[in-house]
Amino acid sequence: MLVSKQPNTTVTPAPLLADTSLLDTKPRPDHNHKRIPAIARQIIESLTTHKALPGSTQEMRSLPTLLLYDNHGLDLFDQITYLPEYYLTSCEIEVLQSNIAQIVDEIPDDSDVIELGCGSLRKTEILLRALNERRVGVNYYAIDVMPAPLHESMGDLAPQFPNLSLTALCWSISESRSVPRPCSGWARLLATSTLPEATTFIAGISSNALLPGDAIVIGMDKQKDKQVIMDAYHDAPGLTDQFELNALAHANRIFADYVSGCIAGNGTTAQLFDVGKFRYAGKYDQVIGRHDAFIECTEDTVVQWPDAVMADVAEITGSTSTTLPIVKGERIYIESSYKYAADAAEVLAKATGLSHTASWTEARDYYCLNLFRKPRFSWSLPLMGDGLPLAVESASLGGWSEPAQRVLDLSRSMQFSAIPPIAEWEQLWKAWDTLSLHVIPADKLLDKPIDLPAPIRILPGPPAGVRRHPFGGCGACAADGTASVCQCGLSAASTRTLRTQRSATTIPRSLISGHPWPIFWLIATACVLGSAAGSPGSMDGDLEPVSASAARHVWMAFEHEAMHTETMLYMVLQMMPGSMSPPLKSSFALLSDLAKTCEPCRPVVELGDSVLHDGHVFGWDNESPATTTPVSRFTVSTHPVTNKQYLEFLLSQPTEEFESLVPKSWVILDNDDFGVRTVHGTPSVTETVAALWPVFVSQRQASKYAELKGKRLPTEAEWSYASRVYHMVRALDETAPTKASSGVPVDSHLRSLIPLDQLRTVLSHPHDAFVPSSANVGFAHWHPTPSVYESGGGIPDACFVGNGWEWTSTPFRPFDGFKASPMYPGYSADFFDPPEAAESDSTHYVVKGGSYATHPRMALRQTFRNWYQRGYPYVLATFRLCDSE
Repeated sequence: MLVSKQPNTTVTPAPLLADTSLLDTKPRPDHNHKRIPAIARQIIESLTTHKALPGSTQEMRSLPTLLLYDNHGLDLFDQITYLPEYYLTSCEIEVLQSNIAQIVDEIPDDSDVIELGCGSLRKTEILLRALNERRVGVNYYAIDVMPAPLHESMGDLAPQFPNLSLTALCWSISESRSVPRPCSGWARLLATSTLPEATTFIAGISSNALLPGDAIVIGMDKQKDKQVIMDAYHDAPGLTDQFELNALAHANRIFADYVSGCIAGNGTTAQLFDVGKFRYAGKYDQVIGRHDAFIECTEDTVVQWPDAVMADVAEITGSTSTTLPIVKGERIYIESSYKYAADAAEVLAKATGLSHTASWTEARDYYCLNLFRKPRFSWSLPLMGDGLPLAVESASLGGWSEPAQRVLDLSRSMQFSAIPPIAEWEQLWKAWDTLSLHVIPADKLLDKPIDLPAPIRILPGPPAGVRRHPFGGCGACAADGTASVCQCGLSAASTRTLRTQRSATTIPRSLISGHPWPIFWLIATACVLGSAAGSPGSMDGDLEPVSASAARHVWMAFEHEAMHTETMLYMVLQMMPGSMSPPLKSSFALLSDLAKTCEPCRPVVELGDSVLHDGHVFGWDNESPATTTPVSRFTVSTHPVTNKQYLEFLLSQPTEEFESLVPKSWVILDNDDFGVRTVHGTPSVTETVAALWPVFVSQRQASKYAELKGKRLPTEAEWSYASRVYHMVRALDETAPTKASSGVPVDSHLRSLIPLDQLRTVLSHPHDAFVPSSANVGFAHWHPTPSVYESGGGIPDACFVGNGWEWTSTPFRPFDGFKASPMYPGYSADFFDPPEAAESDSTHYVVKGGSYATHPRMALRQTFRNWYQRGYPYVLATFRLCDSE
């Protein structure tokens, strides 16, 4: 179901039965033998081609899935949905009935609601009834493949909903690659395809039919017990058998209708298949999470091509044979139904540039509806951690273990372009525009949201004596409260490099479009890309080669701007609650509880060495040179401390300590509860899902919590090792020949997958190729999300990147052999602390990982080092507990 708000839509009464619209967009058959129907051509192509299913090496013939859904097939499927073993329909009805008020809250007045694959509208009636009672000006469009049942179902419902306008639209995905657009918004789809296929389809809808703020609701069947799934697709009455075999009868009718109406036809009935020689078969692959349906031949037979289509058969296959033999036992693939993992919705959102903003499920947690909205911008990158190669050629192993080779192959696939493409710059600038023009009200632009020792002022040149400031990531762009200016303008070389991209603007649009920029907010502005090259412009012509030096300049500018967008956000979050304008509608679920686990590790970890080299991996000066650090055996929590856990700790503290330990990321609510600051509001720490978000605190507050719990914060080396191995084990575990049992140390399990002599090379790649694609980075959400906890034993489903930066106990100091960047010498060097400064609130400590506002290019670079003052309370930084063994 897709939802688009149309602000200019007028309220119209629902049509009577005779007025119910039916738009049939399906192509009409052409009875000229030179052009057979598209579906007939697909039948010929699929029957004469052998292809392997995803995740399988066995090749087989197939038939178009659309063959299942003629009038008789739709009637059979409707009967299937009433069977007790077919849980999907009953589960979706339960989801709708239990959550209808929340779902309707997501659909404003004067919206267009479009349903893809509406069927008999039995489930949709629940939604329509609620919309009819609570909304005005809603236009509902029902889309399905066959006109007669669609019109019949719509006609029965239309008189019941006088406040809605109903339209039926006949359309098929397989017959038209473009989505019909009766309006600019879309809303509902049952995803039964592979995640990549669903991603392609939904991304097309997002780019072609959704406006910012529009929503799409996607039903996802979850992974569950194999027998439950097998019973659903192999019912006792045999209705599914009839439904699947009807595809053959439908194919016969398609060719018979064509032949009987064809100029070259002789009026005889064309029968492709002897239906009695086939049966339905199915299997479920629990590892992939997919049920496959097949038509299996029970005895040798042939497909008989009618004379009228032989010219097309010859064109498609290159053969003049009038028959196609099929042997006993051969299976013809017809359809798949996928069962999705717990993080599938987040992965889908990342891959399509959408934001996953709500989810509803039923009592058994078999099935869920997920609501996505189109944001104003997206920092999404291609799938990373879930994009493992399906197979590795044995010749490429070269003595490496297969898991190690898989890691290396994936690492190579993560090499980024020489410089960020202009599309990524545009999304980066949209992020800034969203914050400055939409989230911050115009009358708040002169406010001072965070406490600084002195007013901010802009200086014409670099500030003198800049040595201390609270902001991480950009030493020369913000001071300690005495001055603030962005002084790291780029050289002409970097500007020329950026201008080689067609129509590439040399400075952010937000800095040249007449926006008002009060002095205080300029503390968070990004560096001006054209500061050393004069006025902005663009250049046409061929792309010029990019030197390593020029690429380094451009990467520096790109990451610099991304850092300041995040700085801008945590400043904005300190505004008075309710004074911000949310960039996207979002809601917060009520609290449910989770458990957590720990695993011991004993690593030797390589830190740093992400300097630009062949392949153009960019790194700041403090990331090099590489440093190998041995670490004693330790135990680290798989999940950061949550708001709920921190509140319990806070309430146990003496009065004199209480105020200093209250996080700046919290706000006091009217009922004396605490809420978490977000641009969407302040969800309760005790009553909403925010209780399970990681708590954002200063390093001093985190250290105090750890001390009173008898624990400590991990060092930079400990955190880096735990992050790398957890992510890798999580990704490799399901495909490994051996499994880890509950309690097996993660590093020991990793070494069972990858030999020790190969492990160091695998772990030293600058990018963490195995960070889950569901990680909350790059504004996937405008707030933290709960960590995913594994319910059983084995390897915890941990993620060390996203939601918030993570404090370490490591002061920010240079690696041995450090050299300041000649392009930006003050970036790191001005903020390294001498050993004697440790434990003072002005001491800078390393934070690792990344927050929900961190650009993926930095969050995925495991050598990236950020830093903040120990007592700085505003940063989006959390912590996890560590202990020595």
